[in-house]
Amino acid sequence: MARTQRHFLVAYGSLMSTESRGRTGMLGSSWPIVLDGIRVGWSNVYHSATFLGAEEKKGAKSFGVLFEVPKDKNPEQLLKQFDKREGPKYKRKRINIGSISLWESSNGALDPSLPFGSKVEGNAVGIRDADVKDADPTPIEAKDGVGVVKMEQEVEEFVWIYVMKNWQSRQPGSAVLQSYVDVVITGACEYHDEFCKEWVASCDQWGGTVKSDRDSPVYPRGLRALPEQLAVKIDGLLPSAHIKARAKQEKRRKPSKRRLAEVDRKLSDARRIGNQHAIQRLMKTRKALLKADDPSQK
Repeated sequence: MARTQRHFLVAYGSLMSTESRGRTGMLGSSWPIVLDGIRVGWSNVYHSATFLGAEEKKGAKSFGVLFEVPKDKNPEQLLKQFDKREGPKYKRKRINIGSISLWESSNGALDPSLPFGSKVEGNAVGIRDADVKDADPTPIEAKDGVGVVKMEQEVEEFVWIYVMKNWQSRQPGSAVLQSYVDVVITGACEYHDEFCKEWVASCDQWGGTVKSDRDSPVYPRGLRALPEQLAVKIDGLLPSAHIKARAKQEKRRKPSKRRLAEVDRKLSDARRIGNQHAIQRLMKTRKALLKADDPSQK
């Protein structure tokens, strides 16, 4: 009998958001999960910004969202699209299905079961694609503990997660983008506020610089026109270290904005009269102010 394959991805960052997944062509069933042996934190550090990453670590515990790559939408091609989206600092790694468990709130599980080898009786959370078919309820047998399940219908199931090739520590000049955080937290809240709180608590390396870009998102897949009520809810779920770091940046931005407006006015006057020396001097001043206004540019 010919084998068929099912592929699943574990999301722990922006891909927890249904809208964000949809931008890579992925809408379907999803399940909030607990991961054993996986550490998640702010570990993907660039010169100007820091993003989430994961690594395998014995004894670690983290939270994420499991979703299936639809069989009828060329899974291999979709996985390549996700590989491209995640970038060269990540690698897609197959993990043991036994390291995954269904997340349960204090009132019980939101979903009856995980999708491995058993029929899922509907999905209480996220968005379900009408084209995604339920698996037949057949017995399962673990194979070599490498994240492959063999079913009576010769179906292999693969679970993938993106881990860092090299876990990095936070750097003072590399800021976490608030616009990115908003997407991540909004995605986690799609399942349950309690799930989001546990995700926040398990996430490592919160301490560090924050770029307050909620009003003008730098993150390319950021939320536009974030409702005030949602912004307040997100802030209530974030750790105090993050809120304090963001407030510190916002406080130091205010004087520079006033100074920048003054420089722009003088620059406009210098251009009107053609004073090249003043234009060059003011342009240098303006550049320095912009750099001081944005800690991620240091």
